[in-house]
Amino acid sequence: MADLWEDEGFGSGGAAPGGEGGDDWGEGEETSETELENGFDDPDELEAMLNQMAGPGATMRVNGFRGGRLPPKNQIRQIRFRMNSYAADNHDAGGFGIDIITKPGMSDWRGMTNFAFRDESLNARNAFADSVGAEQYRRFGFNIDGPLKRNRTSIAFSSDGNLSYDSQTIVAKASPDSQIVNGQVRRPVDVMNVSGRVEHALTDKQTLLLEYQRRNDERRNLGVGDYNLPSRAYQQENSSDLFRLGITGLVAPRISNELKMQFSGAETNISSGNDNPAIVVVETKSFSRGYRSRSSGRRARAVSTSPTDTA
Repeated sequence: MADLWEDEGFGSGGAAPGGEGGDDWGEGEETSETELENGFDDPDELEAMLNQMAGPGATMRVNGFRGGRLPPKNQIRQIRFRMNSYAADNHDAGGFGIDIITKPGMSDWRGMTNFAFRDESLNARNAFADSVGAEQYRRFGFNIDGPLKRNRTSIAFSSDGNLSYDSQTIVAKASPDSQIVNGQVRRPVDVMNVSGRVEHALTDKQTLLLEYQRRNDERRNLGVGDYNLPSRAYQQENSSDLFRLGITGLVAPRISNELKMQFSGAETNISSGNDNPAIVVVETKSFSRGYRSRSSGRRARAVSTSPTDTA
């Protein structure tokens, strides 16, 4: 097992297991503190970087749970890469596993805010457009954690969002005898994430974890561009909720127990912005307009449990 990041510092990541048991790691590529601290205020960017390092098929767990989002980097105590598929607490055969462990705010209150902005100022113009397409990327985040009762109960809260849009170029002819329609349509993306976590020391050897996450993702003017006119637009809304309960501790001097329960729900709604009949000109690829048959909805619920004893 290789520690990539522990407490406030960073270490070197192991590249391959050595020895019979697979627990000893050969010399790996060193990752500096600067490389990991710069540019990863966004949990999604940090997750993408870890998946690239681990390779295809890697399983990521946060405090022993799968799914959900990564916590902010200042709430992470340790990141580990695992390759021992036959360990007692590993139920998956195959490649890398990524374990992320959060740190409870038992001593002092701490927090962090971040903001990022980007627009089209340095973008090149699309060859089929008259001007540079409008584009903005606005990301923001806030998190805070600390003790509710010192050395007994801690709480952590984080919120981040992404309010952005880009432009899609339209090059079409509304009719065979008309002029070319040359325009641009903005495609907004609004994402909001909220999470809260409470950790409580039940006894000197037992710890309780309660966590809730919610994500909303709305995207509009999808399906517009090239030969598709604005009347072909549709929008998609995704929302998800995640609740976690975990109890970890020692049941005997040399036996540890983990009881994990996770309740998750997700909902997706897709709606077309136009109910008029669709007109699609295929042979000449002149234009497409009207109703896009994308109206649908889906809802999913799941419950999972995972008791584990390790000696």
